Amino acid sequence: MITAAVSVAAHWAGTSAFANGADFTPLSKPQYKLYSVCSNKIDASKEDLRLIAENFEFYHGKFQPEQADAIREINPAFKCLTYINSTYTQSEADVRLVESQYRDCLSMLVAARLSQSIEAGSTKFRVEPAGDGQKSGGKEVPIPIRASTIAGDYSSIENGKPSTKFYVFWIRIGDELMRVNQFIPATGDIEVARSFAGTASAAHPAKANVFSPVYLGFDRSPKSKESANTSSRGNYPNGHDDKLRYVLDPAYRKGYLFQGETVLKAMQENRVDGVWMDTLNTGTFNLSDCLGRAAAGKVWDFAKNQPYAPDDFRLGQEKKVAFIGQFINERLGKFPFLVANNLTDAYAPGRGGLKLLLMATEVKPRPLDAYCMEGGLELQSPEKWKKRIVMLMDAAQSGLAAAPIWANAGSPSYAESEPDTPGRDKAERFGYASYLLGVEKEGKTLMGTYAFYQANGKRFVKIHPMYYYPIGYPAVTVKPNEFGKYLMKDVPVYHRSFTNGLVLVNSSDQDCPVKLEETYFDPDTRQLVTTVTMSAGTGKILLNKP
Repeated sequence: MITAAVSVAAHWAGTSAFANGADFTPLSKPQYKLYSVCSNKIDASKEDLRLIAENFEFYHGKFQPEQADAIREINPAFKCLTYINSTYTQSEADVRLVESQYRDCLSMLVAARLSQSIEAGSTKFRVEPAGDGQKSGGKEVPIPIRASTIAGDYSSIENGKPSTKFYVFWIRIGDELMRVNQFIPATGDIEVARSFAGTASAAHPAKANVFSPVYLGFDRSPKSKESANTSSRGNYPNGHDDKLRYVLDPAYRKGYLFQGETVLKAMQENRVDGVWMDTLNTGTFNLSDCLGRAAAGKVWDFAKNQPYAPDDFRLGQEKKVAFIGQFINERLGKFPFLVANNLTDAYAPGRGGLKLLLMATEVKPRPLDAYCMEGGLELQSPEKWKKRIVMLMDAAQSGLAAAPIWANAGSPSYAESEPDTPGRDKAERFGYASYLLGVEKEGKTLMGTYAFYQANGKRFVKIHPMYYYPIGYPAVTVKPNEFGKYLMKDVPVYHRSFTNGLVLVNSSDQDCPVKLEETYFDPDTRQLVTTVTMSAGTGKILLNKP
């Protein structure tokens, strides 16, 4: 932890000796609340654990139970979290669990329609393309149905027999599930086993919708805009990965039990205070049909007999969060600390309403404890960055615990964000300065970063000194729709005054000389300055003249 001005200059590259007789005293703790993503297995020293305990509010990572205990011994208020997936199955064991107990709670999409009516005992019939959305370039595209490749009711969980290759495939018509034994894509001829998974066999009319499961990990080109990723794990039948991954339909309360048990197990085995609920979304991220094609916007809402509206999918997610909290409280006598990922552009009601997960609502009296904005402080493009900062401003001014992080919030952060490089330093400085454009003194927002650094073959905790700069609290605040008022005249640099300083952010692709209206102290160079050069994609903190 940085406790004195001398320690900043002595232990951080880029600082210099004091000049002009000016100096400042860093704060003993970060000016604004931080949390850390700590991916991969962690071999932490006692000093590492102390720094984490004293300078962060919570972590999401792979700490050992003894490490979590040590952190809480130093800081009893600290919250230790471990990862779960909030919407998709994760492990091979999950495949068997959901196929045996929660098959009726899995998301499905319209795959085809019946070519003719069928009787309750019919096992052979024909299906045809569903029509709308099933054409590409004027041609019919393949029907997303496959024949099972293994006998029995369940996909394989045996070593050497991956579930993506040895799987059971089924369809749904009305309320009946049918195991698919044979399917001829060219003709639509299908042979099934009726009354599958305990459902009742029934007659079905011609043109009835035929549904098939939704999976995770569609195939995409590197230029695809449908996902943050550029490669697919392919967790669909005959996909690239070795296990199937299903999507839980948030409308089914029965399915909430699957997640409740997952959280309970994670908390008890890892001795953590709660979980990081990844992909708590509106049913849009990385979804695939059984042929590896994008399925965003196609998940079926059986209650309304239409594809899910984003707000309806989110409502189901709200109910699930409420269930999990109560489920854990009834068993452990305390509510879990729940942090979700990813707070996206589906923020406002009408577009998904994800912000409501941070608010007490009729279906969810207890909101999430925080909601990560993955890459929310990252400069992917000036326009996307601006939208995220405007979201942050709305959350901060509304008292919502939005928690943007300056890069990836998942396992790639180990390789991409932790290395101690000039690139990391630039991105982290830009991220914190961007965060300061939206923060509020009484707000509940938190900023995410990476406590661990990697250098010379070692991994260790180091905390950027800028978090201890005593910039104070916002002296100026504008409404989110007035964000443009932070833009300086003549240069594409945003600025915001604080009670003890000034923050500058250049989100453009051009270097900009900035003439300041008064003399400031640069805590990085220890110089008094009246002008600064803001390179493209940089952020800077200045302090009031001592």
